[in-house]
Amino acid sequence: MFGSSHYLQVQGVAMGTKCAPAYANLYLGGWERELFDPVHSTPYLSKVISWYRYIDDILLFWSGTKDELVLFVQHLTQNAFNLKFTMECSQSQINFLDLQISLHPNGQIHTALYRKPSSGNTILHASSAHPKPLLRSIPFSQYLRIKRNCTLEEEFLQAAQELYSRLLDRGYSHSLLKKAFNKAKKLNRKDLVFSDKLPDTRQPIRLITQYSNQHTQIKHILNQFWPLLTADPTISKYVKTYPDVTYRRSPSLRDRLIKSHHSIDTSHAPTATGTYQCGKCDICAFVTNSRTVTLPNGDIHTIRHRVTCATVGVVYLAQCQCGSYYVGKTKRPFQIRIRDHIKPLYKNTTTTAINRHIAAQHNFDPHAILFSALEHVPPHARGGSIDTRLLQLETKWIHILHATSSPGLNEHISFKPFL
Repeated sequence: MFGSSHYLQVQGVAMGTKCAPAYANLYLGGWERELFDPVHSTPYLSKVISWYRYIDDILLFWSGTKDELVLFVQHLTQNAFNLKFTMECSQSQINFLDLQISLHPNGQIHTALYRKPSSGNTILHASSAHPKPLLRSIPFSQYLRIKRNCTLEEEFLQAAQELYSRLLDRGYSHSLLKKAFNKAKKLNRKDLVFSDKLPDTRQPIRLITQYSNQHTQIKHILNQFWPLLTADPTISKYVKTYPDVTYRRSPSLRDRLIKSHHSIDTSHAPTATGTYQCGKCDICAFVTNSRTVTLPNGDIHTIRHRVTCATVGVVYLAQCQCGSYYVGKTKRPFQIRIRDHIKPLYKNTTTTAINRHIAAQHNFDPHAILFSALEHVPPHARGGSIDTRLLQLETKWIHILHATSSPGLNEHISFKPFL
């Protein structure tokens, strides 16, 4: 007897989100581990001949009666994982994923292509803005799938005829479909199902770019000039194989016309960018009041945002009157982080690299240092942490300004935020 089981829910995760398949695999894997644990074994498991699962669909071969199978599914539903199951069973034929599995009178198991009655014609249209090689490969890959799924030749021919009509409706030419069909028909099904092909272990150079109408020109340029690189005695040691060109999806009209969330109205916000004193706190005296920042290397930096003492999410530069400097970041209000550096000086104590320097070189004088904003990371419109982005920008500025070398006061640099 065949049995096909489907779960109804996994802790409320919606199948369709990017993480859903991986989450469902892990979740049901944990449930399976507990189910097949000898400590919690059930007598019904002895009736299971074979058990196969693909994400949330389960196929099992059952040696018991139908009543025992119903009891077994009821047992499966009683779990601590909040999983609920529905079941379909048959002694002769069952549908599982895109396969129709049937038991032949001679005792062999046969498979054929299965399409749900509600399935639409969703094959990519031939006029879609995708690379031409990709579009030309779709008919052959679809015929190949049918060849692999169908045990009997007559079932393959029937499914191929239905596929031909669907592909024709999607704009594919008769000549392309005929060529793809003949190519798939000549293949041996056993070689497709039981392939002994060794995995490709090479590590090709991969060129990843956004797809555009100029993709043929890009390929032409590579074909024309790549031999020059491989002919060079020095470069050829590192450049040997022709690169694989991979295209990212280009922005669609939907991407260009629809935003994922409402933008914040900034029509009444101050337009002047730079670092400014808020004029309401005791920290203003330690904050620069300028549109630009003169960096330790002499460059002039203009921040793209308006930052005051009360701004949250700031990468800052602390500059001492003696030329020493420090790069830091804070996800709290700017004034609170500055107070962490300044307040201990009034008590003749040190807690940070900045106040240790001022204590040793300027006799605890807090007015020896000024703070300026280098970057501002606004809070995400949908919430969430900005820590990683702040750490990345802090690392960038430590690297640019060589802040770990004298007269810089930063003690270390870590590129871990980029990993």
